[in-house]
Amino acid sequence: MKALPLRLNNVSGSLESESLYRLFIDSMTDMAFLKDDQFRYLLVNKANQSFFDRSESEIIGKTDFDLMPDTLASSCRQSDLTAMREKRLVTTFEKFEDQTFETRKFPVNLENGKIGIGGFIRDITSQLEIESRLRLQGLALNSVANAIMITDIKGKILSVNPAFTELTGYSAEEATGKHTRDLIRSGIHTKEFYEDLWKTILAGKVWKGEMINRRKDGTLYHEENIISPFQNPNGQITQFVSIKQDITERKQAELALEASEGKYRRLVDNAIIGIYTATLEGKFVDVNDSMCQILECRNPELLMNIHIQEIYRNPEERKNLVDLILKNGRILNYEVDLVTLKGNIRNVFVNAILEGNNILGMVLDMTDRKRNETELKQKKEKAEESDKLKSSFLANMSHEVRTPMNAIMGYAELLTSPNYSDKEKQDYISIISKSSEQLLRIMNDIVEISRIATGQITVNPSSFELNALLDDIYREFNPLAFLKNIKFTVNAGLTGASSRIVLDDIKLRLILSNLVDNAIKFTEKGSVELMYGLKDYALEFRVKDTGIGISKEHHEIIFERFRQLEDSYTRKYGGSGLGLSIAKSYAELLGGNIWVESSHGTGSTFVFQIPYVAAELSEINLGNLNQQAETATLSTILVAEDDDINFVYMERLLSKSDTAVIRAANGQEAVDICNSGIAVDLILMDINMPFMNGLDATRLIKEKRPELPIVAVTAYSLSGDRETCLAAGCNDYIPKPIRRDELLGKLQQFLKK
Repeated sequence: MKALPLRLNNVSGSLESESLYRLFIDSMTDMAFLKDDQFRYLLVNKANQSFFDRSESEIIGKTDFDLMPDTLASSCRQSDLTAMREKRLVTTFEKFEDQTFETRKFPVNLENGKIGIGGFIRDITSQLEIESRLRLQGLALNSVANAIMITDIKGKILSVNPAFTELTGYSAEEATGKHTRDLIRSGIHTKEFYEDLWKTILAGKVWKGEMINRRKDGTLYHEENIISPFQNPNGQITQFVSIKQDITERKQAELALEASEGKYRRLVDNAIIGIYTATLEGKFVDVNDSMCQILECRNPELLMNIHIQEIYRNPEERKNLVDLILKNGRILNYEVDLVTLKGNIRNVFVNAILEGNNILGMVLDMTDRKRNETELKQKKEKAEESDKLKSSFLANMSHEVRTPMNAIMGYAELLTSPNYSDKEKQDYISIISKSSEQLLRIMNDIVEISRIATGQITVNPSSFELNALLDDIYREFNPLAFLKNIKFTVNAGLTGASSRIVLDDIKLRLILSNLVDNAIKFTEKGSVELMYGLKDYALEFRVKDTGIGISKEHHEIIFERFRQLEDSYTRKYGGSGLGLSIAKSYAELLGGNIWVESSHGTGSTFVFQIPYVAAELSEINLGNLNQQAETATLSTILVAEDDDINFVYMERLLSKSDTAVIRAANGQEAVDICNSGIAVDLILMDINMPFMNGLDATRLIKEKRPELPIVAVTAYSLSGDRETCLAAGCNDYIPKPIRRDELLGKLQQFLKK
C-alpha cells in the first residue's frame, strides 16, 4: 500500500515536501509511525524499521498482530482504539523482552477523510535503569553510619542523610537551604582555618581534617571530615560532598593519652579553650593560659592557692559535676556559671573526664555568645512589642478620630433639619465645637510626636506671665471638670514680677495641658489640683488627682510612645497614648525632667521640674481686648485666604468691628493689591495658599511696605511655626481654628488709632 503523506498545517513551505519530511522523521531516535483506520501501518521511520528488523515495504500494510507477539499486539491495539475513540493523546508504557517503551498515540485526519493513528515510541530502558541506580544509591547513602552532607559551591546545604540528623540534631528540612556557617559552625576555628579549607576544595582537591562543630542543642562535637569536590562533564565544580565521622569520644581519649605520654603540655598551652587538671577534692593541679584568661588571672600560681569551689557561682554545682564524673567517667557540655578573680560572672561549658584520681577538664567560655543571644532576644521582643503597640495605636487612633468626626458629621446633619428647636440646635453647635477641638488636639498630638521623633523641635524662649498661663489652663479645663463633678483648682507659688519668666511658653502650656487633661480623664470623683512653686532654684509643677492611680511597675512605661495602661479595643478612658510621651520630650527639651508618684487606686501626682529664669515685668496693658477691639475704629483689613468658608468666617468675625474687609484669594493677589496703591492697614495672611504661599507673599510685600503689619494665619500651629512666620517677615501669627478673642486682641495690638 502506498504511504499517505502526513499533512502539517504550521510547517514552513520547505518542510511540506515529502523528501524533507522523510529526512526529518528518519533522523529521529524515537520510533515514529502512522496507521490507517484499520490499524495498518502507512508510514514508519528508520528507528521503527530497525526495531522490527524489517524494511519499510515489509511493514507497510501490516498490523501489529503481523509483526509482534499477540499479547503485545493486543495491548497496542487497545491503546490505538482509546486514542481513536476518545480523540485524545494516549500515553502507555509497554515491556518487550528486556526493554521498556513509552508510547504516545494520537488521532490523525487522513486524506481519505477517515481517522488514523499516529505515534512516537521511545526506549526508556536506560532511563529507568539510571533512576533505579539513583534510588539504590540514595538507599545506600541513607543507610551508612557516617553523616553525609552535599552542598553547592557556596556552602549552601542541598541534602543530608539520616546520619547527619543523628549527629547534629537538624532534620533534613531544617538543614536544606541553610549555609553550613549558620547551622553548625562553632565559632572556635580561626578565619584562616576556613580560608585554607575553601582554597583546597575550590582548587578541585579533597580536604581532610578535623574540626569542632555545634549541634542544634548548642553542644559541641569533634568530627573527622572529608570534603570532595564534584565536577560535571565539563570539568566545572558544581557541588561538594562532605563525609563526617563523630570522633568526640576518640578526641577525649586522645587528649588523655597525650597527657599520659607527656604531649599534654604542648596541647594545653596552645589550646584556645581553657584546660585544667584538678583533684577530686577541688585543688588545681595545672591550668593553661586560656583558663587563666577566662578566670581573669594573670598568674597561674594564684589559682593553685584557691579551692575550685570558690570560682563556682553556685558552689553546689561543683559537687554535682564531680558526682556525674564519678558515676559516668566523664561529663559533656555541662553548663555552669563561674566567678572570676575580679568578681565577674562567666558562663561556660565544661567537658571533663576522670583520669586516675584527677579530673581533666576543658572549659569553653560562652559568655559573649550568651550575651549576644540575650541581646538579640531582647531586641526581637522589643520589636514585637513595638509592632503590637503601633497596631494598638492605629486601632486606637481610628477610634479616637472617628468618635469626634461622627459627632461633627451627625450633629451638622441635624442642624439642617427643621424638626429641632433653636435651643436644641445651639446644643448641637456646642457639641460640634467641642468635638472639633477634640479632633484638633488629636491631630496636633500625631503631628507633634512625628516632629519630636525626627528631631525637628527647637526651644524658643520668650518672656511671659506664668500665672496668666495657668489662668488660661484653668478656664480651658474647668468646664470639663465641672461636667464630671470634679473640683479643679490652680495654686500659684509666685506672685507679681517673680511670676514673669523666660521660657518656651508653647511647650510649657502643652505639658501642663496634657497632664491636666489626663488627670481629669482618669478621675471619676474627687479633685484635680495644678500647683507650682520654687524648689532649689527650679520651678516644680505638680498635677495631683484622686483618680485610678498607676501601679509602680508602670511608672516608666507610661511615658513611652504609643503606650497606655489599657491596650484593648474596649478601653474605657480613650486618648491617643501620646500625651505623656510629648510631655516628657518637652520637659527634657526645657532642661528638666518628669516623673510620677502613684500607686494603683490611690490617685496620681505628676511632677516635673524645669530651670527658673525670671524676667522683668513688661509694662504692657492690653486691657479688655474684647471690649476695646469691638469699639475701635479700624481702617482696611486685607484677608488673604483661598478657602471660601474660612474667608466668610473671618469676615463675620470682623463684621462687628467697623472694619473694611477686602479679600485676596492667593498670595499673588495679596501682593498685587498692596502694590496697586490701595490703602491697607493690616493683612491677615493665610500661609498655605495656591500659586504663591503666604510666606513668599509676605517677603515681597515687606520689601516695599516694611511698616505694614502682617499677621500670619496657619493651620499648623505647632512649636516652631511661629518662628518660621516671623523669619519670613510676619509681625505675629494666629493658629487655626481662629478664636474670636484672640483675633480681636491682634487687631487691638496692631491697629491703634
